[in-house]
Amino acid sequence: MRFALVDGQRRTAEKGLIGICPACGGPVLAKCGEKKAHHWAHKRQCSDTWATGKETDWHLGWKNCFPEAWQERILKDVQSGEKHIADILTEHNLVLEFQHSPIDPEERRAREYFYSQDGRRMVWVVDCTQHQRDLKRCWSYVENYYINIFRPSIVSFPDEFFPLKWIPISYVPVVLDTGWLINVYDKNGVCYCAMPCLFIFKFENEYYLGCKLFLKDEFIKLAKSGKLWYEIESNVIILINTIKARRAADKIASRSGCYLLGSRRYPYRKKSYRGNGRRKIGGRSRRR
Repeated sequence: MRFALVDGQRRTAEKGLIGICPACGGPVLAKCGEKKAHHWAHKRQCSDTWATGKETDWHLGWKNCFPEAWQERILKDVQSGEKHIADILTEHNLVLEFQHSPIDPEERRAREYFYSQDGRRMVWVVDCTQHQRDLKRCWSYVENYYINIFRPSIVSFPDEFFPLKWIPISYVPVVLDTGWLINVYDKNGVCYCAMPCLFIFKFENEYYLGCKLFLKDEFIKLAKSGKLWYEIESNVIILINTIKARRAADKIASRSGCYLLGSRRYPYRKKSYRGNGRRKIGGRSRRR
């Protein structure tokens, strides 16, 4: 935990300080060693599940990308009285949850439901940098399908390329922090980190999974400015228009007696067969 209450004020951990947990009200001690980042730790065992987990440097690094006023914001469930601590709650009502360790599916659903209430939007940011198998699978999708970082794509077989436990189960997008450095440079010669963003959308009673590569700096900038969700919705519109265009092309090809293979049209040929001892001509088959 990065913040605690000292004399009623939110403070970061400093040597010798004793604070109060803003969620459970229990005493916390300032841990200011040389190996780990300075943080607050509960003096005795706390029943809250968020307080018992260990916060990694990856977790703290992501939090520090945003203003302190947005970090570790406490939200209370009016019905149950339970308190939740959002890793980041921006002034635009966007919740970012950074997840390094595995999470129970029921806990994940509960967080998504709670943080998506009262006009809030939520996005997961998941640490994949320590899982080489997941990294290889994600990268194979980018390589095999020639993904353009400037345009979204529809994922037909998500379980072949992305971690099964982090394929979206609701309308909450999931950003995979893979640590990839791609060959996109600015005028100063800086190489950027790219992160796949997975999201579900519905079109004509069918559900589709979309993927968009975000540059890490771009993602942070969009989140700070309040334009991240607008950017995701814009990508959904692009993919819906892609689906419409494909369907229109299929109809044109079918009416003209052709079928589509990739982006090319191929004519059908008549097939002949024997029935009841007589030769019949009819039907259509694809040329091989």
